[in-house]
Amino acid sequence: MSSTSMYTRALVVVAVALSLCFATVALPVFDSQYTEDCMTRSFSQETIKPGFEIPHDGVHLHSFRSASEGIFHTEVSDVLRDDRVLILGVPFAMETSYLADLKYWAKELKQVRRQLGLDHVFVVIAGNPYEANAMHESESLNGEPIDSIMSFWSDSDMQIAKRLGMVYDARPDGLGITSLRYAVLVDHFDVKYVASEPHHSIDAVAFRNLFDAIQDLITSGAIPPQLPRGHDEL
Repeated sequence: MSSTSMYTRALVVVAVALSLCFATVALPVFDSQYTEDCMTRSFSQETIKPGFEIPHDGVHLHSFRSASEGIFHTEVSDVLRDDRVLILGVPFAMETSYLADLKYWAKELKQVRRQLGLDHVFVVIAGNPYEANAMHESESLNGEPIDSIMSFWSDSDMQIAKRLGMVYDARPDGLGITSLRYAVLVDHFDVKYVASEPHHSIDAVAFRNLFDAIQDLITSGAIPPQLPRGHDEL
């Protein structure tokens, strides 16, 4: 065997070895096993956790932007693409306290986006698309550069809340069945961090607590640092 042939074979062996070292193992898609009694509307579910792939195929987000465009629907897999995305679940639209917290995201997002390597932040409301649009155009957020990185969507059919195991029974408070207030960090479809709490609390998913938690994941090496998509435009 010639030295050139041996050299070529050695390169192939090295390339295969490197590909095996850096190959990512596909995580199982999360199944919340959500079930609901159609008479009492009582339900059972498992809540999503890190170590799973977020359910995305066949799950849709809904939005309304203008009378001419009307309501449109997009599959979660198309929205997430292959990015690092923070999903913020909101049980009710137009909450004054949470709008104030979102304003922190809007104000700090350009800097935070670099530090956390976020490609996008999606605010998903357990309400109709018109409520999502109302939040998008809220006076509390007007004037902030949110369009390019933060977008507002509706989970009007509660499919996302059900698939994530984030449904919440607020009937004792006279507020019906809605979603928990939640945050899910997704990195290339893999769930890296989850926080949730009832509607009457803004603690675990508050701006500062989420920022610190995600920063800790990067510092510890649980998720790699990265520059967000389109970072040169920030």
